Amino acid sequence: MKESNNATTCILGPSHIVRWQYLAKTTLTGLPKVDSYALPGLPIWDPELISFLKAAENEYEQIYVLVGDFRFGNEIFSAPHKKRHLAIKKENINNQNDKELLIKALEALDEIYKIKNVRFIFWDLYLREFINKRAGNYTENNIYQHPLWNYCFFQNRYSQKTVELSSLDDLNIDLLFVDSSLHPSILGYCFLYNLFSDQSVIDSYLSSLRLKGEIDKDLYYAHPSTIIGNGSFFRTVQLHITKGIISAFPNVLLSRADDALFAKRKETRTLFFFSESQNEDGVQKCLKYVENSNWAKNIHVELLLLKEKLSHEAMVEITDGRPSFLFIFSILHSSFNGRSIQEMDIDFYKERLNNLFRKNCKNLSSI
Repeated sequence: MKESNNATTCILGPSHIVRWQYLAKTTLTGLPKVDSYALPGLPIWDPELISFLKAAENEYEQIYVLVGDFRFGNEIFSAPHKKRHLAIKKENINNQNDKELLIKALEALDEIYKIKNVRFIFWDLYLREFINKRAGNYTENNIYQHPLWNYCFFQNRYSQKTVELSSLDDLNIDLLFVDSSLHPSILGYCFLYNLFSDQSVIDSYLSSLRLKGEIDKDLYYAHPSTIIGNGSFFRTVQLHITKGIISAFPNVLLSRADDALFAKRKETRTLFFFSESQNEDGVQKCLKYVENSNWAKNIHVELLLLKEKLSHEAMVEITDGRPSFLFIFSILHSSFNGRSIQEMDIDFYKERLNNLFRKNCKNLSSI
């Protein structure tokens, strides 16, 4: 719901903004604050959202509305008497319901458009179109045309109050989001924070790339090595590298845990093993595997033990329990620099990430 910081800017939206609220409270605490209003799965036509916007018109200099998936709220078709309709019910997805949701969305957007200081960010629509275009969906003769949801239609219809993400056309924006729900990555939040600070789309994108460069420099590891793992931390690191949020360094490989631990050949590389055991028996098995492996040097991090020592609220994402970027950054940086993980100071890395983020936000870089 609403979080007030007595700011002149307010941002509104679904779980993307819920995550921003959590990030601002737990990790990026050194940034100037904005007010916010957010609920997971919040449809743009939600009556309480529209009421809040109308009441906020004279309270804020700028109001940014991050428009979520147009299917949000489709529970209205099966439970019309509920007070609020949030998120998406898969069983309610069909062409007729989509058409009705489009009508409801347009009616709401037309109403919100009248509010003098509102700006729309059609984040979900633009990124979904990016994914579809990359896959060749809804494309014929190199022309993209979705049956209902087309970014250019909304950008043109609300052109006076839309942040034109089409400036990013033909650029790789995979690094701005982390999952199929299009939640922003740490770079995506840098991009959005710049937008919320009234920077242009291209300047905001360049700021996110500068932040990526600073993070890459901080995490650079020159020695030949291989990273393996058996849990969500390793999978999340893989995801970040695949999407370009973190660079794949020339001398650092990622491998399956069983391939690396049971290799017969004598390895000259360093092995980083990030294991996530369920119990003490699992911990002992991982230790035995590492001791018997044929690597020049083994660095084993057992995250089960680490999580018991580091009960920091910023270690996981608020909505899905996935390791947070701060956690990934802290673990990799500590491991690559030979520091004891058990003595890792999460607040040190929190401050370090704050400084990098602040340095690469265009409006803050000279402060």
